[in-house]
Amino acid sequence: MAYLCSENFILFIIAIFCSICFSSSTPFIVLHGITMSCNDAGSTFYTSQLSLLSKSKGYCIEIGNGAHDSVYMPLETQVQIACEKVKGMKELQQGYNLVGLSQGNMVGRGLIEFCDGAPPVKNFISIGGPNAGVAPAASSCPYGKCSGAGIYTDYYQARSAPSGYTRIPTDIAGFLNGCKFLPKLNNEIPNAFNPIYKQRFSSLQNLVLVMFEKESVVTPKESCWFGFYQDGTYSQILPAQQTNVYKEDLFGLQTLDKAGKVKFIKAQGRHLEITIPEMQQFVVPYLIDGAATTSAPNATSLLLQKKKKKNCKRKKEEINFTFRRKKETQMAYLCSKNFTLFIISIFCSIYPSSSSPFIVLHGIGMSCNDAGSTFYTSQLSILSKSKGQCLEIGNGLSDSYNMPLENQVQTACEKVKGMNELKQGYNLVGLSQGNVVARGLIELCDGAPPVKNFISIGGPNAGVAFAPACTGHPWCGQAGAVSGVGIYSDYVQGHYAPSGYTKLPNNIAGYLKGCRVLPKINNEIPNATNPIYKQRFASLQNLVLIMFEDEQIVTPKESSWFGFYQDGSYSKILPPQQTNLYLKDLFGLQTLDKAGKIKFIKVPGLHLAMDIIGLQQHVVPYLIDEGAPKNKTA
Repeated sequence: MAYLCSENFILFIIAIFCSICFSSSTPFIVLHGITMSCNDAGSTFYTSQLSLLSKSKGYCIEIGNGAHDSVYMPLETQVQIACEKVKGMKELQQGYNLVGLSQGNMVGRGLIEFCDGAPPVKNFISIGGPNAGVAPAASSCPYGKCSGAGIYTDYYQARSAPSGYTRIPTDIAGFLNGCKFLPKLNNEIPNAFNPIYKQRFSSLQNLVLVMFEKESVVTPKESCWFGFYQDGTYSQILPAQQTNVYKEDLFGLQTLDKAGKVKFIKAQGRHLEITIPEMQQFVVPYLIDGAATTSAPNATSLLLQKKKKKNCKRKKEEINFTFRRKKETQMAYLCSKNFTLFIISIFCSIYPSSSSPFIVLHGIGMSCNDAGSTFYTSQLSILSKSKGQCLEIGNGLSDSYNMPLENQVQTACEKVKGMNELKQGYNLVGLSQGNVVARGLIELCDGAPPVKNFISIGGPNAGVAFAPACTGHPWCGQAGAVSGVGIYSDYVQGHYAPSGYTKLPNNIAGYLKGCRVLPKINNEIPNATNPIYKQRFASLQNLVLIMFEDEQIVTPKESSWFGFYQDGSYSKILPPQQTNLYLKDLFGLQTLDKAGKIKFIKVPGLHLAMDIIGLQQHVVPYLIDEGAPKNKTA
């Protein structure tokens, strides 16, 4: 019965049903942002959800090795690679739609304007794009503080992708002379105007510009709409229509806007934190042939809907009525995931599932509304047919850095105890730092419902030897830059969450004395062991430990399996079975292992870059009651 209500069965039904209601939708490609890859949760979420919702074939185009090259490879080189890939894809030859995420919009615009002999782009959907540039330099610039004239040197331009779209309002001359990418893209280099760039960009059927209301990465956020600081100042932000690139119509923005082809959309979340309803409303219509019209949602009407609730229902009904009149959209809905899930829910209500509910605890720098957390929660719910929800702690993103871990555990504990649906027990999925909170829930939360299976994905379970950096966000302050023995000071422990699981191999005494969370849940504080912690952790039915082969965040990566550096050394990494935690069985790790309840899983990819196949194989069985396999290591 679990299979009949699984993702595989859903896709089978979709295939049968949609072979009848044929869709003519154009394929689309996704270009991911900086520090992302096509295999990570965010890119997978966008590509898979948009494919399902629009019933269009979607592809994420990888450039180089993904995350690393997105930072270090010059943008002009990224465009050349993307250009050759697109020209080699037969399925795109009749034209395609383009979805850009963050920095991927720069590559997307380059594809449209610079790629000779490429198939035409029909609709360009820009999500959180630094379209008019960023000021000052992007925080990810890898060679120190990239500001002032230095950002426009050949050295930076050749080694830092964000330098190609950094526009310093107080150095426009330097920008035009030294920036290798955005001035060319904007067609604003003096005496170098190219009419072909304008002709190609203005040939778009629609340009959809999605700006996030709580944007903190693209500065100013109005850049997503082609607005920017007035030249010479950081105090005044010009809307797109008052900028020189618009008024002089250098690359066709004014042409598109006057033709009603530019859609200015404001979403409610942080950078790239788009919800599925927003995706359905703002993006999907432009991936369905014939569905996008001049009456499609735009920023002005949608914001008025949110502010004027009395008119909300009427406005939505008008929009939905307009869309329903389109046969193509009507068929696409019937073949969409929403409709299929409706049919499957009726079918599966006859065969109820006995699977336990599960909760997801996200990692540092994440929130329950972002693409990564949404991907894990939604996909695992569908694949396992279990009720899953992401448990938010505080305000999400900033509190994942700033709230002490013991406070995060207390908050999660109270929330879990208040959720009636978990009273009979639940499964727990931890992402990155969320695994430390999860262990706290299991061991420290008095009166909580029992955790059945604990699936740890990319967790710093034995600690990290270097605290994860906190840069580029206003809440980071000095805490994220602290290293050495200062990490165990009361100030840092009280203001910087990763300090609670930072374990410096050359300062074990300081770690045991000053680190507030990890030594406690490891039950390794001298003369302070608590048998209840071990009893609770050892009661798990299964402990699934997933380590990523190309892990770059958790150091050492073996920490995800409870392995770690030998005390006093950064050169030797002990497997979990050789650590004191295991040998002394301080919190039940050895007990679980000898009972065959620990699954040591290694998957390819970077931190949290798990695909749907990996989820189906390694995670889903532990979310289905009686579905867990007996194998120990993968």
